[in-house]
Amino acid sequence: MQLMMQKTQFFIHYREDCPSENRMIEDSHHQDEIHLIDWIRGNVSRCDRSMFIFDEVDKMPPGLLDAIKPFMDYHVEIDGVDYRKSIFLLLSNTGGHDITQKSLELWKKGRKREEFKYEDFEKLIQMGAFNEPGGLFRADIVDRSLVDFYLPFLPMEKDHIKRCVEAEFRRRGYSWYSGDIETISDSIEYWPPDIKLYSVTGCKRIYQLVATKIHEWEMAHWLTDNDRNEL
Repeated sequence: MQLMMQKTQFFIHYREDCPSENRMIEDSHHQDEIHLIDWIRGNVSRCDRSMFIFDEVDKMPPGLLDAIKPFMDYHVEIDGVDYRKSIFLLLSNTGGHDITQKSLELWKKGRKREEFKYEDFEKLIQMGAFNEPGGLFRADIVDRSLVDFYLPFLPMEKDHIKRCVEAEFRRRGYSWYSGDIETISDSIEYWPPDIKLYSVTGCKRIYQLVATKIHEWEMAHWLTDNDRNEL
């Protein structure tokens, strides 16, 4: 069973972690590293300005990403291939709890979300990535300072959830009432419970909640038409 799933479009290459029943087997882990190295080497050989996006890094086995260290290190070239123009994006939920706690702390000090600074979160994310279980746990690319930027995914406030709801209605080609936006956004779980500031699940549930609301509208419209026809 392969550890990773891959999607490729032009010079942008995407991988996300998949559960593997062989993950704990040493030989399988070694094979995953070889596949990863070959995948990067092959794509950069074809286009030196490749971008590699690794999703759900927090679900990867520790040590796997050490395989890409040579490509991120300060080498002019490896086996005749120059990797210095390549970009590696590592997406992870690592440090998510600490980011939310820090955001709340800044909010309590009177700072708006738009006023948060990169420096408020950089060290926090770096330490979380290095110490929390997952693909970056004790990783060489972190320990050797090969990651240039640690960008936080800030928690979403209710106003952001409302925008997600509106965008989903718009995507489906439906107009909406302000009351519907409020009803859907209120049905999301927020944290902390006493002030309900941040969405616990972001906008993940919006797709289904909007679909349910539209179904309710269509059913109500159908019942109304049925009642008229019976009259």
